[in-house]
Amino acid sequence: MRSFLEARKKGVNIVIGFSSRENAPLQGYLMAAGEANLAAFHLTEDSDDHIRRQQLYFDDGGKRYYSMAYLLARNFTDRQAAAPGKTILIDYSLLQNIPVHSFDDVYESSRKPGNDHGNAFENKIVIIGSSLSFEDKHSTPLSFLSGRMTDGATIQAGTLATLLSGSIFREPGVISGAFYIIVIAALTVFLCYRRRPFPAALLCLAEVGVLIAASILAFNHLYVIRFVPLLSAVILSFAATTIFHYYTEERKRAKIRKRFACYVPDNIIDQIVDADMEKLTEGEQRKLALLFSDIRGFTSFSESNKDDPQKVVHFLNRYHAEMTEIIVRCGGTVSQLTGDGIFAFFGAPLKLDDPVFAAVSAALQMKDRIASLRQEWLRYGMEDLRVGFGIHFGDVTVGNIGSAKKMDYTAIGDNTNVASRLEGQTKEFHETILISDAAYAYVRERIVARSLGPARIKGHSEVNIFAVDGLRDIGAGKGSDEA
Repeated sequence: MRSFLEARKKGVNIVIGFSSRENAPLQGYLMAAGEANLAAFHLTEDSDDHIRRQQLYFDDGGKRYYSMAYLLARNFTDRQAAAPGKTILIDYSLLQNIPVHSFDDVYESSRKPGNDHGNAFENKIVIIGSSLSFEDKHSTPLSFLSGRMTDGATIQAGTLATLLSGSIFREPGVISGAFYIIVIAALTVFLCYRRRPFPAALLCLAEVGVLIAASILAFNHLYVIRFVPLLSAVILSFAATTIFHYYTEERKRAKIRKRFACYVPDNIIDQIVDADMEKLTEGEQRKLALLFSDIRGFTSFSESNKDDPQKVVHFLNRYHAEMTEIIVRCGGTVSQLTGDGIFAFFGAPLKLDDPVFAAVSAALQMKDRIASLRQEWLRYGMEDLRVGFGIHFGDVTVGNIGSAKKMDYTAIGDNTNVASRLEGQTKEFHETILISDAAYAYVRERIVARSLGPARIKGHSEVNIFAVDGLRDIGAGKGSDEA
């Protein structure tokens, strides 16, 4: 206290710090410094208890107190530093240019004749504080490098040096910070939307790399980007998008499984749900083998049993159960059951190595099954159950077609009409299975068939048709190949 008073008499300005009004300096120190040179010692801690920034002034009991570093910069330098804001980020790199002296060394040198240590402090701001390991120690960014706590005097010196440097770092406010987080989160969602987790993760890594580069560039221009909140936004957005993607994919899979349950067996459904979802739900162009079948004389049968509709329904259900089982066993997809008619195709949704042969095999098996169940058909009053089959091969559009209330996985196009017309031609030619020349070209070496020549197809050019009698390895004696 005596030294401070003597220094004050010599014109040296003394600044005294305090932590609170309850812990105000002793009256003698106040006399040495003067009321105007009373500064706040408060250090500003972040939520993780590290000191990265310093508040420049405090309002206490209606009176404003400046922090020690700001009071020194404001009143005792030729720069007359103005507050750039209520808080500033401390540039700890400036500490390397600030000399540090031991109080003991200064005291001892002052006792030796001819050693005037005071020249080192002339026209300088000198901050006096404790560097003891158990007193006034705080966590700062320097702690990450040295592993040691930083004393309060060093933090005050770093704050003062930052104010005097004029190169004060800026950082986003609450609104700007929230805006950056929203933008990064939205960008992450955009990058991850409708992408599988692995490519989405790669895009997020690239996004993080760009953020790191942007942070470094901004830092070099005295702007601090809060990287951790932005990184958290990327991670959380990626996780949320991945969960949403998984949820929607599972819902889509469940919908597809439900939709195809009526067409194909479970083992094929398992393969379908692992296929390209978009093509299944949006449609695509495929080459398919198309099969139409129809019961001959069913109209008269239903008319004769109009007083017994249950009999008609039971007959159709029994018939369709037998026929659809054969179709799905051969790898086909049952698209429509229209009363006594069946429309099925082979090659979608799953591709088949030989869709035409699968369709012909299905038709022959259905024909044989109908013959083997003759006694059962007799119980329904069908003495001679005859069915016609038309098979064609060509390009069609296949997909879920309909409305939100009712959709069918079906095939449409001119080739579908050709297959339907071929089935109708079985009545005129009195044949059971007719196939087009487009289909015959794929199975000519494996089936027994007879050429019936060109047939006029309504709405289409003439088509060469063939009557199928059987497979070559099991029914070579049933007919001859006249191709």
